[in-house]
Amino acid sequence: DGSAVLGYPAVNGTIGASKTLAPLVISSGQLSPPQATANVSIGMNLDAGAAVGGTFRTPVTIYDSLGGTHVLTCNFTKTAANTWNYTIDIPAADVGTTGNPVTVSSGTLTFNGNGQLTSPTGNVTGITISGLADGASNLTFNWDLYDSTNSPIVTQASSPSAASSTQQDGYASGTLASFNIQGDGTIQGIFSNGQTLALGQLALA
Repeated sequence: DGSAVLGYPAVNGTIGASKTLAPLVISSGQLSPPQATANVSIGMNLDAGAAVGGTFRTPVTIYDSLGGTHVLTCNFTKTAANTWNYTIDIPAADVGTTGNPVTVSSGTLTFNGNGQLTSPTGNVTGITISGLADGASNLTFNWDLYDSTNSPIVTQASSPSAASSTQQDGYASGTLASFNIQGDGTIQGIFSNGQTLALGQLALA
């Protein structure tokens, strides 16, 4: 009959502690905001049998604060036994320039005789990309070389260089695709970008 169902609306996925009753509105055009990438990890092996000067490259897609995507290229060049130099490049057009890709990070990976990463001894932090052409805020992220148990996820063995997995924690914006109601009355929105957010909570006795 057009009457409003009352409950506790959520703001940015959070139901207010005051829990003031108000009409609940679920809009098909509701958005889940984007999240910029903060951490990237690439599980991979670099071929210990490669000749000095041998190369390997692998792409990784990241997201900026507007939800725009950028495909970075991670380049690896063997410079000596157990030693590889790396660069992480972004297409010039993504940062408003022309010509060759722009390097946003570079360094050296060193392995021991068992193929275990020995340097860097921690993750590569504070990789910053500024001047994004789409107007997004400067992007700063970490490249995780080690997992939560401090075990390296980059190895060097006599096997073809290959990336086995790539993960990052950013995502684009999404529109509301469906929703469900939980046992405590929380209305959980499911968005097209794979995220879930509370839309509100029904007032239950």
